[in-house]
Amino acid sequence: MSQYIIFELGEEKYAVEVLTVKSIEPLVRTTPVPGTKEFVKGLMNLRGEFVPVIDARQLLGMEAIEPTKESRVIVADIDGVVCGLLVDSATTVIDISDESIQSTPQMGEGAHNDYLSGVINLDGSVIAIFNVGEIVKQEATEATEVAI
Repeated sequence: MSQYIIFELGEEKYAVEVLTVKSIEPLVRTTPVPGTKEFVKGLMNLRGEFVPVIDARQLLGMEAIEPTKESRVIVADIDGVVCGLLVDSATTVIDISDESIQSTPQMGEGAHNDYLSGVINLDGSVIAIFNVGEIVKQEATEATEVAI
């Protein structure tokens, strides 16, 4: 049994494992970094530490929206690499048994299966579990290197 933070992107719900999360923050001003991918919003100063912020909507190919007062940055730390994931809202923490997690169905070319580690059925809703480690490995490391 593991704990997961449920967050929303539009009407869809997603989850991220609590063990990977350092903190959940309101979005503060980010500084754009030239040469990064479109979904990298920029760097956020988090108590003196510069954290690349990735827009989860754009990462998954969704339309970007202006952040609202409910928007949050889920700050993850994967093997010492810190990254922020901008989401529409972070709603709750739930317990999920490992047995209830199913593998992510292959969605075809262009789908972002690398960024998802599984799916669960929660009260009739499908919730995709973000693979934050893969996002950090593929995207945040590159954004940090460009910024330096």
